[in-house]
Amino acid sequence: MQIIISLLNMHIKSSKTDYEKHVFKECSDRMHAIANVHGKVYFDKNLLKINIKEFIFELSSELITPYYKKKKINLKLNIDIDEVSLDIAIPLGLIINEMISITINNEFNIEQQEDVVIDMIELNGFYIVSYSDAKNDYKLDSKTGFFGIELVDILKDQLDADLEITSDKLTLKFPISR
Repeated sequence: MQIIISLLNMHIKSSKTDYEKHVFKECSDRMHAIANVHGKVYFDKNLLKINIKEFIFELSSELITPYYKKKKINLKLNIDIDEVSLDIAIPLGLIINEMISITINNEFNIEQQEDVVIDMIELNGFYIVSYSDAKNDYKLDSKTGFFGIELVDILKDQLDADLEITSDKLTLKFPISR
């Protein structure tokens, strides 16, 4: 992955237009996110389960922190689950990464703090995960320009998840055991 990231960074430096730079930067950021998710999972002592609260906090904080002063993003986690299997943690981490990327790339009111809220509960044999922020109007529609939402729609299949998108929230519901 590091080789791909290096190649993308070379393309960023040699790009002639801002659009090209933006596209290559977005690809490089996605590769970094994938590497981070895998790194956090595979360097953990337990290779069967992972502390999902800690995992989501670290992943989210790592993505939001560089933008905090500029965009005033406040992370609120409401997670009632302790551990999940790796086959849940990896796609869920990638989905959360995509959602935070959409939040970061969206225009915020610089004057006020915006909340990113991630909830995760267990209910009747299912995990229910919701993601919301104050600004996005989520739609599963290629005309919105949110490629990340389309990627989330693809990644949800790895969780056997149902995806519900409303104007203010994205919710995943998937079985605990698969």
